[in-house]
Order: sequence, then structure tokens, then C-alpha cells
Amino acid sequence: MNIPANSSGGKTLRLKGKGMPDKDGGRGDLMVSLRIALPEKPDADLDALMRVWKETKPYNPRGSDYE
Repeated sequence: MNIPANSSGGKTLRLKGKGMPDKDGGRGDLMVSLRIALPEKPDADLDALMRVWKETKPYNPRGSDYE
């Protein structure tokens, strides 16, 4: 499975013909929901990267209406 670049958590992807068999012998589509998983243990490099990213590329997921 290839996940498109810049995909966000919660996005649903469809894998055509990879789902459950249907009564006619074909296969349905498999729907996959993306979930973001971070490392369980603290990672100093990841923390530093996220701090720099937050400062240089501010982003509000709700859009400019909520700033």
C-alpha cells in the first residue's frame, strides 16, 4: 500500500478490489483509515524537530477563522 505524501490522520483511503468477497465471486473495496502513531518512548531529536517546526512553520488545523 502506498500512502500519498502529506496525508493526515483521519483520511480514508480506498483499495479497490482488495476487500471481502461478494456473492458474485468478485471482491469489494477495502477502506483504510490513517492513524498517526508516535514513538512510545521520549525522543529528544523528535522533540527538538517539532519545536523548530512549530516556530518556523506555524499551522492552525482549524484555519485562520480560529486565530
